[in-house]
Amino acid sequence: MFGLETPDFAAIQLRAETLFKHPVDGAVLAQFAGPTETDPFQFMGITWMTGQRSWPLNLVTQPRDFILASATGVMLHTNGDLIGYEVVHSIDLPQCPPLPKPTVRGKIMYGVIYTQRDDGDVDVFVQMHVETRSPLHDKLVVAEVWESVLGFWNAPSLSEAKKLQWCLNQKNALSWKSEVTLDDDSSGIKARHCENCPNKRSSTTRCRSTHLSDHNTCALCMVQICSSCRVKRTLKEPDENGNLDLHIAVCRVCMLFVQHQEPTEIALDNQKQREARQNTESKSEKKKHSAFGGEWGLPMFSPGRYPSISVSDLLRMINSLSDVGVNQVQRASKRKMQPIIPVG
Repeated sequence: MFGLETPDFAAIQLRAETLFKHPVDGAVLAQFAGPTETDPFQFMGITWMTGQRSWPLNLVTQPRDFILASATGVMLHTNGDLIGYEVVHSIDLPQCPPLPKPTVRGKIMYGVIYTQRDDGDVDVFVQMHVETRSPLHDKLVVAEVWESVLGFWNAPSLSEAKKLQWCLNQKNALSWKSEVTLDDDSSGIKARHCENCPNKRSSTTRCRSTHLSDHNTCALCMVQICSSCRVKRTLKEPDENGNLDLHIAVCRVCMLFVQHQEPTEIALDNQKQREARQNTESKSEKKKHSAFGGEWGLPMFSPGRYPSISVSDLLRMINSLSDVGVNQVQRASKRKMQPIIPVG
């Protein structure tokens, strides 16, 4: 769920580009619920987004925009299993009319349930309804949309990328070692620098080679690494025109450390940083406007603590999916899913 979380629009853009290879633009219009200590991946809000399909569909399809009410997070099953969910539903919002032609206001509705099995694999149930609104044959459009939806199978790689990005931001506060041993239920996991990698560089050399594009140096611990110990990764770096690819290299020791970071702790820390930025920006805007003698209205949402989403309301949203016809239904499950019942 860490790879699928969308606490703000920057996360939505990152997810769209990484999992679906489909850049989008837009904004979160209203946020009703956000990450909490009990549900670090929680989000409920209204989002506007727009995008154009990739080649060759962009030659025969028009750009689309969407107004979406969505909810994401985790909930507890009556049998004790932790279940991830995602519900998305197109809505009509008078305050946000359709864009001028050729952009088409799209309609989509889908729900996803994730259940982790004892062996670590994840069962996924997806139900989706799409109005193609395209002169192109429905089957081709639906196939393209469905291929994009199935991008959630790459969520673990996005989760790893988020962990790596967090470690890069926190690398001055973290302690790095030349050897890491992590205990597992079955056996110990161990990684260390090989004999070809010097233990440390001189301070002068390290200062000259700390740029992230230097693939001979670990981007985290700054130790010189050989080709055998080098692990290359590509991250998305926010830019004025979208996300740029940032190619970095880390050593096997640091990569193992990154992979075993707790996603819930990172999600909560990221939320604290977002709240701090929002508070700073809010104070800055108030000071700027007060200089002109004006008053600001209330923001669309408060960056404070969020309540947990009502399970009964969520279930009504999920169950409503079964009341309409669907163009695609996909089960990626090897065992039968029990119905979700509200706790208590």
